[in-house]
Amino acid sequence: MALVQESEWLEAQQVLDQTRELEARHDAASAAVVLESFVARRRLSGPERGEVLAALGRCRMLACWERFDYAGALRWARSDPALAREFAGRLSVLEGAVRRLASPGGVDLAGPLALIGDLRENARRCAERGRFDDAVGRLYRATELLAQARLRSRYGLHTGDLAVDHPAIPFASRERLERLRGAEDGRVRVSLVAGYRLLEEMGDPLGRYFAERQEVMQLLEARNHSLFAHGLEPIGVDRWRELGSRWEAWLKEAEKRLGEGEEASI
Repeated sequence: MALVQESEWLEAQQVLDQTRELEARHDAASAAVVLESFVARRRLSGPERGEVLAALGRCRMLACWERFDYAGALRWARSDPALAREFAGRLSVLEGAVRRLASPGGVDLAGPLALIGDLRENARRCAERGRFDDAVGRLYRATELLAQARLRSRYGLHTGDLAVDHPAIPFASRERLERLRGAEDGRVRVSLVAGYRLLEEMGDPLGRYFAERQEVMQLLEARNHSLFAHGLEPIGVDRWRELGSRWEAWLKEAEKRLGEGEEASI
């Protein structure tokens, strides 16, 4: 009986070591699959059972987080007191930000900025795994979300259904925006570049920054030429080293511009 228990303990430690290696490589989804398979074929007992189940809960939480399922990640975090202490606070902010952005009401910038920070961290993890197209895609989304959040929080404008007659929108911009109105549903949807252009026309500091720092257009074009987006060119490690650092620097500076002259309103 003692030999059987020792064998189970050794196998459990081997599986835990394997999953730690996978987690260190930012592959929590694969680590969760390994643990799930182990739990399904072995009836664990003793201290190793608690250790394996705790590791499984952590990997499931991280796997949800990696695919931006913040609500799912938060549920897993709250299922374990140790995970809750370490992660529940941040996950609550991210989950709440998504929920508020999906609702028709107003938002402040704190939640979207947390999401943008998480997108940037996710991009770095993708790059460490060699998924450079995915990394660039996440930086693109962070750039887009920054304009969307600014229009929403400061002016009450939704880029997915823009109110062209909103008093904050200059009259000179309205005819151009009307041409974006969809024939089927009648909504005006504003793209990344159009969103920043609108901010510039409204005299917003973030829009002016986008217009001044046009090198971001080269970064956007690189993403658009990727097979991941609209083109056929994969992004390799050398291209990522050039793009990633420049894009990160652009985003950091863009975030600083949000408070220029508007501290009381943000």
